[in-house]
Amino acid sequence: MDRYSILMLASKYQAISGHTRVIDSLSKELVKIGHKVTIGSFNFEKDTPEEISKLILHKSDITKTIKDGKFDILHNHQTLMNYNLLFTQQPLVFHYHGASTKSQKINLGICSVMCKKRINKIISISESAKKEIQQYFGTTPNSVIYNGVNTNFYTTNEERKFQKGNPQILFVGNLFEYKNVQFIIKSFSKLKQKFPDAHLQIVGDGKYKKNLAEIISNLNLQNQIELVGRVDDEQLREYYSSCDLYATASTWEFFNLPLLESMSCGKPVLISDLPVHQEIISKSQAGKTFSMNVDNFVKELEFILKNYARLSDNARKFALENDWSNMANRILDVYDELI
Repeated sequence: MDRYSILMLASKYQAISGHTRVIDSLSKELVKIGHKVTIGSFNFEKDTPEEISKLILHKSDITKTIKDGKFDILHNHQTLMNYNLLFTQQPLVFHYHGASTKSQKINLGICSVMCKKRINKIISISESAKKEIQQYFGTTPNSVIYNGVNTNFYTTNEERKFQKGNPQILFVGNLFEYKNVQFIIKSFSKLKQKFPDAHLQIVGDGKYKKNLAEIISNLNLQNQIELVGRVDDEQLREYYSSCDLYATASTWEFFNLPLLESMSCGKPVLISDLPVHQEIISKSQAGKTFSMNVDNFVKELEFILKNYARLSDNARKFALENDWSNMANRILDVYDELI
């Protein structure tokens, strides 16, 4: 097998971000199997993993800096960075994670005009993401490779350190309005009629947290819903182990990392009927999707609990298929095509 020198790129290497988690996990896996990986960015909000080199970039000399680094592959994870790579020579992979806002979609459209000929390959994180980006980049070669999960870290565990209810429901993610955690909170008025001991833990932080706290207070659900806040990876694994199922009512996703992490811990999932969620449930058979309707949410939760063992086994199996080791090898196939 050829050994590659890979430059992972992001305009901003954020301290807390799905992009950053993907970059870190993929980079560590590629290093593990013998490749050299450097993370390049204009703005580092945190340090890179200790086994990964760091390259601080400057727009004035980025082309020369990248040339001097003698990289075999440029692997970019953010649309904005594509503009700065127009005059580089190495094979360029654009890893598309999605555009959630109007301004991001406008920027994607501009990028497709200016950078289309420069990008050699697109990796989309789901079929839904591929369908969207094809509207901009047309026939540019495009592979669907899901985000991965470390199945040795996120694994099945009978210990339930943080369990407070039955069923114990878990949401993990940034607390933005589009994550729609408010729907799950409001469903508790109906849910507790059938499951009086149900409990929801909300792990994460964000600008919508205050709104969620007000909704919980107004509905007098403080004893059944807990705003946990942000936790480290070790604690997060314990929260996954402590829950019965993972739930999200998000109104926008192209791939949800906590969804796969919870499945890796053997937890069935109850998720909104977005195209990507329907895609994952179709492939995994590890849970149910629901329409944005409280009665349907409660009905599908009941189905999951009645079919728990089968759905739990399917969840773990799907996670194993999408372990980062497998995803890294699929991405290496993309590199091989380009070199």
